[in-house]
Amino acid sequence: MTALSLTAALAGSGLITAGPAQAATSACKSTSSTIALPGKPDVKVTAKICVRLDQVTSGYRYYEAWVDKVSWDGTGFYTGGQRFNSIYVRVRLEHYGTSKDHADEYVTSQINDSEAGSYGAFYDSATVRTTSTNWTADGTIYADVADDGKGHLKYGLAGTATVR
Repeated sequence: MTALSLTAALAGSGLITAGPAQAATSACKSTSSTIALPGKPDVKVTAKICVRLDQVTSGYRYYEAWVDKVSWDGTGFYTGGQRFNSIYVRVRLEHYGTSKDHADEYVTSQINDSEAGSYGAFYDSATVRTTSTNWTADGTIYADVADDGKGHLKYGLAGTATVR
């Protein structure tokens, strides 16, 4: 009997069954927003946020959410100068839409210094120790545009899929 026919025979007898589908242990999501700059070309900013189940130990689950990468592209000729007083991405670690922790990642100097680029050398993350499952990452871009007098404007990011 070949290995294939043995496997088929065992499967037919019910001795081999498929296990339950494994839930994802990480998820990421990228979202783009175009930020209008008075007197300067607009900037399209894309932020990638992620969440993962880091480990399970002694009955506790450790989840982490972070900003994986921020990229930007000026939508016209780069005129130089300060585009933002401040711009950062806040990632939130959420359980059924309720934020339990957050981390902020600033990209002001990177975006002010070049028309287009990307940055991903972030060190902060949101973390939680829990017995609960079903966590997501959500986020917001906070942009304080130079010379507009409006303070930080919020640009919502799409949340990640649920990690069990």
